[in-house]
Amino acid sequence: MLTQVENPLPADNNRAPSRDRIGGGKLQDNHDLLEQWLAGEEPGPLTIEVALVLGCNHGCLHCAPRQFDLFDPHKSFMDTEVFQKFLVEFRDMGGEEVYFAGAGEPLLHPHFADFMALGHKIGLRMTFSSNGVLLNEANAEKILPHTTWVRFSVNGGNAETYTRVHDCHARDYDRLIRNLENARDQRKNNQWQVHLALQFVVFEENWPSIPGMVALHEHLGTDKLIFRNRFDKEGYKHPVHPDALPLLEKAARVKGVEIRWGSFPREGEIQQAAWRRCDGIHFRTNMDHQGNLFACGRQFYKDSRFGDIHAHSLQEIWHAEKRRRLFAEIGKGGDIPLCGRLCPTSFDNIYIEKYMAEREHGGNSHKRVADRGRYT
Repeated sequence: MLTQVENPLPADNNRAPSRDRIGGGKLQDNHDLLEQWLAGEEPGPLTIEVALVLGCNHGCLHCAPRQFDLFDPHKSFMDTEVFQKFLVEFRDMGGEEVYFAGAGEPLLHPHFADFMALGHKIGLRMTFSSNGVLLNEANAEKILPHTTWVRFSVNGGNAETYTRVHDCHARDYDRLIRNLENARDQRKNNQWQVHLALQFVVFEENWPSIPGMVALHEHLGTDKLIFRNRFDKEGYKHPVHPDALPLLEKAARVKGVEIRWGSFPREGEIQQAAWRRCDGIHFRTNMDHQGNLFACGRQFYKDSRFGDIHAHSLQEIWHAEKRRRLFAEIGKGGDIPLCGRLCPTSFDNIYIEKYMAEREHGGNSHKRVADRGRYT
């Protein structure tokens, strides 16, 4: 039975307006929140990435979570009532955006549409990544009106490549195209505000199909097509085939195409992180399918959990000494050599350091507070 939330909070018209920016980097729209944190306060996270499901209906060759922890073939799901309660707590603490992705396909959760509707009702930006195969017309009608943006993972520019890379049934490619065409048409006919994007992860198995992917983007009229490099246990450190780069350069000239060039090292290039500290974790956090909160992708190789929403409220978890100690440790930057070069938190890390440099250049003096891992 679904939880009934009494007196849901209305959207706050004084908050930063809804944005279609996909991925990390939301902190730059919230200078006041950064200033609160710099002053020693503990504002709640702006965004959270949630894995509703451990398991998937595809077996993508490049899937980062599968490299660290093989999926349960029987699939495991987030508790519905506990998570509905959490959504309201997250909004109460100033949360703005929920991103469903993580270690599985979110549309497999039987109450995914209910989560989207509730979050939207209480003023949250609800977003998700999906392979799109389950987003048929009926599901689209229940989900997309409540969605700020959705990013579809399409990692092959033709049926043969797609089927091989996604390790899925051949019919899934045709189902996906029908679903994407339907989403496009329904959005237009119903004047939904959802932002539709595609993402193609480039690696040795699929780079020749880049032109076909661009053609699909143009056919569908999607708002954005993102190309990025494969992420694995080594981060973004693997050069793509040299013949892929001209294809990407040509694709970049097409309207709506975004190349994440920072994820593509050239042959022999050693990428260095563009930040010295990791304080962005104070503004963007993560949750697994069991309701465990963890700081970031560091969880893949070092335990970074700091709370369980089954046992405590978000307010209790966020202001607990366990989280403070963990974030202070991570903030020092000792794990940065092990991190991906373009993890979602990196955008906020870079912004914080740039923001502080500009403040110092403006004549303000600041010193690090060693035990809290922040500037003041």
